[in-house]
Amino acid sequence: MTYQNKNLTLPLAFVFDEHYQQLSASSKYAYAVLQEISDWKQIRHGYFPVESRPFSINRSYLQELLPHTSAPEILKELVAFQLASVQKKSEDAWVLQLLPVKCNRPQDNFLEEFVDGNTVSLTFKQQVERLKMPLYIQQVLMEHQQRLVKENISPLEIDEHFFKHKEIVPIATYAAKLNKALKTKGTIVSISDILDNELNLKK
Repeated sequence: MTYQNKNLTLPLAFVFDEHYQQLSASSKYAYAVLQEISDWKQIRHGYFPVESRPFSINRSYLQELLPHTSAPEILKELVAFQLASVQKKSEDAWVLQLLPVKCNRPQDNFLEEFVDGNTVSLTFKQQVERLKMPLYIQQVLMEHQQRLVKENISPLEIDEHFFKHKEIVPIATYAAKLNKALKTKGTIVSISDILDNELNLKK
């Protein structure tokens, strides 16, 4: 079986953003196909596909969707480019969550965007949505929005901490420890230090 939709739409960032110039054509196509599969699965379960939700997919089905490619290699590349979160379910199945395509964002301008020469401050939700962290972690940030804003804890600091350790800390573990850290009593002086302690990370 090959994918039948001949009118797939690739994100413009795949064409214009330098970050994605090294992404293979097969992975770009795979992302578009999987986005449609994700939307279809959400609609089937009664969800309006506004945000990507995790879904299960097995090797044979994925290989049928993407013939003449290596499905595991495609998933590995999507993860490397922060376009998907993948957790192994079994030897031949994965839990897959597609992540938003992001245009390259200069870190120095993260908290501001310029429109017609005027500086416009972003809302907390907009700051979080611009991050490339998995939705599991973004949801934790939104749940603790009031405390993060009150104590002036930048989502960007958590973003940088997560990506610094993402190779050794599973997404689910990081989200759980972040949630626990943000529930602690007392003023948080350094969220990075608390997370290092919760995750037993050596400095």
